Amino acid sequence: MRRLLDESGLGQKQAVTRANKLLPDSVPELTVKRASERFAGDPGSTFHHVWALAEALLIACNKLKPRPADPGRGAVTAFELERLRSYEELRAQWCSWWHWLWEQARRDQPPGTDPRLSPYLVAAASFARIHPYPGLEDAPDPLPLPEGYVPQRALTLPVRDQTELASPGLAPAPATTGVEVSALDVFTSESPLSLLIGPPGCGKSTLLRIHVLDAADERTDGKRKRATAVPVLVPAVKLTGSEPLPEAMAEAVHELLGQYLPPDVSLTADFFEQCPDPQATWLVLVDGLDEIADHAARASLLDRLAQAARGTLYRIVVATRQIPPGDVATWKTEATRFELQPFFPDDLRSYAQDRFRSLGNPDHHTEQFITLIAEAGLDELARAPLMASMLCQLYAVAPGRRLPQGRSNVYGRFVEEMYRRNAHKRVADIQRQAIEALEASFQHIPDRQAVRAAAESTCNNLPKLINSLACQMFFEELTPTLDAVTSHPLARPPAPARRPEWNQFVACLLNSTGLLSVENGQLAFPHRTFLEFHAACYATRDKKESVRATRRLLNRGWMSLPGTWPFGPRDWRMTVRGHSLDRHLGADEASAREREDMSYAGFVLDLANDKGVAVKKRLMRVARTGGAKGGTFIALQAALGTRICPEAEAAARATLAYMALGAHTEPGAERLRAAETLVRLCDERGLEAFTAVADNPSLLVTLNPVYLPPRPDIPGTVPPPYSPTERAEARERTRRDTLVHLDAVMRDATLGDAARLQASRARAAIS
Repeated sequence: MRRLLDESGLGQKQAVTRANKLLPDSVPELTVKRASERFAGDPGSTFHHVWALAEALLIACNKLKPRPADPGRGAVTAFELERLRSYEELRAQWCSWWHWLWEQARRDQPPGTDPRLSPYLVAAASFARIHPYPGLEDAPDPLPLPEGYVPQRALTLPVRDQTELASPGLAPAPATTGVEVSALDVFTSESPLSLLIGPPGCGKSTLLRIHVLDAADERTDGKRKRATAVPVLVPAVKLTGSEPLPEAMAEAVHELLGQYLPPDVSLTADFFEQCPDPQATWLVLVDGLDEIADHAARASLLDRLAQAARGTLYRIVVATRQIPPGDVATWKTEATRFELQPFFPDDLRSYAQDRFRSLGNPDHHTEQFITLIAEAGLDELARAPLMASMLCQLYAVAPGRRLPQGRSNVYGRFVEEMYRRNAHKRVADIQRQAIEALEASFQHIPDRQAVRAAAESTCNNLPKLINSLACQMFFEELTPTLDAVTSHPLARPPAPARRPEWNQFVACLLNSTGLLSVENGQLAFPHRTFLEFHAACYATRDKKESVRATRRLLNRGWMSLPGTWPFGPRDWRMTVRGHSLDRHLGADEASAREREDMSYAGFVLDLANDKGVAVKKRLMRVARTGGAKGGTFIALQAALGTRICPEAEAAARATLAYMALGAHTEPGAERLRAAETLVRLCDERGLEAFTAVADNPSLLVTLNPVYLPPRPDIPGTVPPPYSPTERAEARERTRRDTLVHLDAVMRDATLGDAARLQASRARAAIS
């Protein structure tokens, strides 16, 4: 039946809908949950359900024609009778075969559970109990998960038929209501594909680990009462290769769980190519889709996951930061979107009380902590679980001390406490002992001197090495091994040292810092945002580089638009430009890479400001003349916690209001982008703009000049006019952009029902 579903090209929910239309009136309708059990191998007790599913799929595969129309009471031709008789004979043959198959399945013992499942679940639970957030040695240790976990909420938008959104001839139904649910509901959704969206540090990875623990406990205590999905946690960057999905999953799981598995257990691709037991499927938890910077690679992975979700072997949940609307539109399947909500004030209070229990009088410390957060202006930032964790630890190591102001300062203080001021970790002693142990293995005096000099140089340059590695990992999307690290100019082994012993020495140094972990020869930062912070530290390592970094961020995003020659407006878009380090020559500009990352950009702006770089003038220019993209960048940076001057933030909001409501000829997608940002900032002008485009959809059909072909810029000449064909093509591409953005707004429950309803009205009008 699973093979038949794959061949039909239908989704599981579509198959159930068609099957229910074929059931006799006396038979209860088939649910998606019961259908999942049939596809998982459980024949069930009702043959009507099995046959209705099989018949619907056979028709979809063109192996059985739909039932001919009833000829009625009038004259019936011989052709109609023959056609009806042929159909009934073929249908009876198929029905008889499926009934025999159903009876055989009920008599036969179901296949046994894979013996590797139990050790896999134990290993997965061991990994999931490790808290994903970094910790300070002096601060109270967080309890292993799931203890100390504060349940979060999520906004969900119910599944909609994507063909309805994509069909230009159909008017979409009014937007449905976004519902606040438990965040754990993302794992029990009937949708084969779910998207979990949240800002940096909002708890997405922790939530995935909590579900792994819940599912492992449910399966190992013998109390499981229903068919469930077995979770498998996989980093998104591990799935971007060309190998089949089961092979990629096996390799990724081996890297994560290898140290927790018994030596005789090997989780190869065949383990993930079949159901883990007769009544269960795989729940693939894909973490960090946003970490794939390349748009083509991300789109390719989305297509692979959508294809896998069409079958019955996998259900898929993808956790990601916000990604461009066009990326979600590439999913040609039904998907449920969940927006993970930050802590509420009571949640933060409960979280702090739990972290301060070991300090004594947790109520007093919690109240003082909440007061210090308010004084530092961190009320909104502290609602993110990662930021709450860091702030609690900074308070715990120095109760009553004022907390740093701004997001970057919090990260800076935390990293400083972790590495430079964490005396209990005895970092200096560990590093000195590592140098002495390495030196002791050499007896020739010149060799000892060379080894010690190289070891001390590497030790002294550890912060620089870590920052440069972070920059490399961020822009090249690599997971450097120790061999890659020791090829860096700051960590190259001396001639007398062999590579293995030098790698072991460098691994000891890196592990001692707490800023990096080394597992199976690979390096990892404790959280994605720490990688971004260290990469920004490298980009702004001195004032000269800080100036270059801010210019790359703010100056190089300007672009002259075709069709606006010679003195028309210039477009701006955020482009984080970086460079990879040439490991052999140390060249800073070896190869340029671009990516969009609001979190990294915010760190760069703050750290450059600390180096004395004046960016206010450039921020004001982006805010005033950067259009919807520029206004969105500045306004959302301020909301993220970046230290944006009030004048620039006010100018950005004014630009967004003008772009959303002005009587000008801006492209529809840009008008919608400005309105969407205003809604996210709780500015009433955003809803006013959505209402305006719903009442007057002609505001959205303006041609976007970026789609006009470029003309050669010859001084002293006027470019020839564009042909009607060129303008028609540009206008059609502009229209497609607008539809994609409207569809994204309609799907996004976090924008509120009113904005999505107005977007659906506009969508219906311009379809």
